[in-house]
Amino acid sequence: MHASYTSPNRTVASFLPHAQIRTALPGARRTRLRSEQIGFVFQAFHLVAHKTALSNVILPLIYKPAPRRSRRRAATEALTKVGLAHRVHAMPRTLSGGEKQRVAIARATCYSPTLLLCDEPSGNLDTATSNTLVRMLRELTCTGLAIFLVPHDVDIAKKADRLLQVRDGKLTELDRSNAFGLQSQDA
Repeated sequence: MHASYTSPNRTVASFLPHAQIRTALPGARRTRLRSEQIGFVFQAFHLVAHKTALSNVILPLIYKPAPRRSRRRAATEALTKVGLAHRVHAMPRTLSGGEKQRVAIARATCYSPTLLLCDEPSGNLDTATSNTLVRMLRELTCTGLAIFLVPHDVDIAKKADRLLQVRDGKLTELDRSNAFGLQSQDA
């Protein structure tokens, strides 16, 4: 089951038809599109252990034609938005799981993508931290960001604006009234 947190101006469904067209793009153009318009947040954080939180967030920006100072400013702003202004110089080993995930979100959003793909971002977090993370993701939709979230936790899926399912290569919207009954039967 996939959950979609949509923004007022953009929905995942409005983005997906473009994605189908874009798969036909040549490799370099497809790579550029991915690096400019899609942010990724993974369950395992994927932070570089020997880099600070700030340096981890700057990583996707090093491929952008922008001065170092503006990349640093964008990364610092992204960390501030996720409540980590005080942890910019922290190393990953000193961060809690929730802080690591917020660094990952800052890294995925610092270049203002139009779509954020989240693969079980709360899987390594306790319930309270997971709920905080979901609230944070929902707040990001107010900026116009569309979020496609793949949760394994039904409680997180229930908080989504839309429920989508990919089965046999087809994307369908689930009826909220019976989606969770079906989910628990399949489990």
